[in-house]
Amino acid sequence: MFPTDAWKDLNSKLILQVWRDWRITHDHQYLLYMLPIVSRILRKSLVAWDSDNDGLIENSKFPDQTYDAWVGKGLTAYTGGIWLACLYAALDMLTWCLNSDSPVYNQIVNTTDDAQRQWREVKDEIQMLFIRARNTYDSKLWTGSYYAFQTDYATRQKVIMAGQLSGYWFARVTGVPLNVVCFGKFPSKCVVMKAAFNWFVIYKINLKYKRRIFLSINSRLILHSDKY
Repeated sequence: MFPTDAWKDLNSKLILQVWRDWRITHDHQYLLYMLPIVSRILRKSLVAWDSDNDGLIENSKFPDQTYDAWVGKGLTAYTGGIWLACLYAALDMLTWCLNSDSPVYNQIVNTTDDAQRQWREVKDEIQMLFIRARNTYDSKLWTGSYYAFQTDYATRQKVIMAGQLSGYWFARVTGVPLNVVCFGKFPSKCVVMKAAFNWFVIYKINLKYKRRIFLSINSRLILHSDKY
């Protein structure tokens, strides 16, 4: 229905799949083969879709992600969350490879990515990008109880999306510490609070309706009668 080469979550998902497969198989040669591809994907995605250099890629006002009947504009909780998770995944893979105790350290330490950048430089750039993106995600999308569907003011706080924590979920089931999606003085406590609020609100609004519990639905408009 729409050109999938412009979908904003597919690049992120490929990086997450690479990370997942490497963690499961411990195939380090596979990881070395994929790292230049991962680096290129991140670089191209930022050039194409991060118009304001805040670290997060933006949706383009058409159904440009796997929820292919949804129109997003600017930053969205779903796409942004998947992107955050993929940044952490890329950072985790490079950190492991560049550890002097890593079995692939000697194979990567003096090599470059496809843009002729040393891998240590790539790692440092991704680390700074991740911190910037994480701060942007919280400052622009967090409402105090959940992450807004998008930054566009017209629908910012009217829709709550069950898939807003997809990136967080993928990161957690792959073994990521609690504090990676939150930046602050008490990151672990902060992210536990945010995750708890998100799931509580999603449960109250998307799963439970008139005292009946249903399977999760994609989203629902938030009404004045909703209590959470």
